[in-house]
Amino acid sequence: MRRDKRAKIPVPHSDMGLLLGAPDLATPIGVRDAAILQTLFATGLRITELLTLQISQVFLDEGYFFVRGKGGHERIAPVSRLAIELLRAYLSGPRVLWNTNHLPYVFLSSRGLPFGRVGFYYRLLHYTKQVGLTPISAHRLRHAFATGLLENGASLRTVSTLLGHRHLQTTQIYCHVPDETVKRIYLKTHPRA
Repeated sequence: MRRDKRAKIPVPHSDMGLLLGAPDLATPIGVRDAAILQTLFATGLRITELLTLQISQVFLDEGYFFVRGKGGHERIAPVSRLAIELLRAYLSGPRVLWNTNHLPYVFLSSRGLPFGRVGFYYRLLHYTKQVGLTPISAHRLRHAFATGLLENGASLRTVSTLLGHRHLQTTQIYCHVPDETVKRIYLKTHPRA
């Protein structure tokens, strides 16, 4: 099975900024989509983990999610302040209006159904076209999360834990740290540099 090589190319920071700013916060769908995009980028969750996330797994006051990942493995996923703000706006607004069936999932469609992968794919495609980017997959957002952490000095072990990987070799696929960043981290952290 051949993997798409573009999935390994990190999303440039400028493109991430454009994408994260694309949803219209004046609309209920825009509020939901902004919460989803910011949460994906802030947590590095797999799209399935995010879309199956239930209210009982969300601890916004404490700043984390309790995530059940691949193989039933559980982990804590810290959430950024901006993602928390957007989640609060979504949970107290659009989700309240849409949740007529009293579903436990955090993210719902505007018809009150669980928001699925296909729906997310089309929303992501919409926003990438809107801001003039080539299509970006949810998996590339996960890579952008990992790359951002590594570029800012996080250890591979920490990134591995946050991504929910059981093996460091899996996390190494996500390593896209430019040479300048490696040199900067080396000079900053090595005792004799």
